[in-house]
Amino acid sequence: MKKDTEEDRANLLARLDAHLVRAFRLIVIGGTAGILGYGLSRGTTDIDTYNTDLAGIEEAIGKAKQEDGLDIVIGPAGVEDPPYHFEERLINSKALNLENLLIKFPEKHDLVLMKTVRGQQQDVDFAEELHRESGLD
Repeated sequence: MKKDTEEDRANLLARLDAHLVRAFRLIVIGGTAGILGYGLSRGTTDIDTYNTDLAGIEEAIGKAKQEDGLDIVIGPAGVEDPPYHFEERLINSKALNLENLLIKFPEKHDLVLMKTVRGQQQDVDFAEELHRESGLD
């Protein structure tokens, strides 16, 4: 499966925003959070969310994906185990100029903890790239 680019992902989120009729807070985790939040280059094939209920925006997601032509899955992550009170440390995305879609992502240390819970090599590689780009204490 082709990994989408940062531009593909940003365009899809902009289209999603255009179809929303009310504000919605989307907590993006995983590789997409690394790309949108920290400028990482590591590709991914989906947009993992911490939100487990996307019922309020499913129709808008469908319309945005239909316009986009890419098959980028937006939905809850298969595996995630956030640190205690991580929601208090969420960061607002300033990378995209959106009207109704409020994109938030975990603070970098929380994101690494969430990524490494699976222990796969790609997650270790992600943590190493984040450290190189943003520095972890």
